[in-house]
Amino acid sequence: MNKAINEMTALDKKIKKTLVFKSKNVDWTNIFSPIFDLLDVIFSKQKSGQSKIVFYKLLDKSEKEISEIRK
Repeated sequence: MNKAINEMTALDKKIKKTLVFKSKNVDWTNIFSPIFDLLDVIFSKQKSGQSKIVFYKLLDKSEKEISEIRK
């Protein structure tokens, strides 16, 4: 899976790798690196408005609260 994600990012030269996971525990690195690579691709393609919505959802805001904030 990690190889496929790396190939995906390699095809799109505009994407810079910004999320990286490294650990002294090799098993953790092997588990979390592909997840961070995938998140990196998703986040790098988000628009500003989408990022703000994700941020508010992480703050546990409801859709109604988010729409009020964004007005």
